[in-house]
Amino acid sequence: MIGNKDNPQQVIIYDYGRNGGNNKQLIISGSSKYYLSIMSETANLDVGGSAGLFGNFITGGNEVRMSGGTASDATLVYLANPSANFIMDGSSNFRGAIITAGFESSGDVSITYDPSIFENIPFEITSPVDNNLSSGQTQSFTMKQYPVIEQ
Repeated sequence: MIGNKDNPQQVIIYDYGRNGGNNKQLIISGSSKYYLSIMSETANLDVGGSAGLFGNFITGGNEVRMSGGTASDATLVYLANPSANFIMDGSSNFRGAIITAGFESSGDVSITYDPSIFENIPFEITSPVDNNLSSGQTQSFTMKQYPVIEQ
């Protein structure tokens, strides 16, 4: 387990930049559980192998994939890139909110919308989405973190 199981909003990872000319790849796998929020300028996320993400993932990347029995609970996934895709397959379960331009699913997937996720986001996205991007370009956006107050 990585992060704070009782309060995933207390742990935030910021990721900026690229891996050379390519988007970074964040991979969560092998039954690991991540209780945290990730904000990334360009990263793609792959959650597989019975792993779980319990927190928020905000990115200007191209793809978020959940596969192979993964779980996500009370999670916000926001893909700011207008050509991005959220992909689910292989018995994945998601509870929360997904904001994306593209969505694909196959296999025994489950999605449950939970509006309460918007009550606990520890940051805001302040720049509008640019719908004039060419295919393959990523969206740039500004993020502002609210102060974290421990209780």
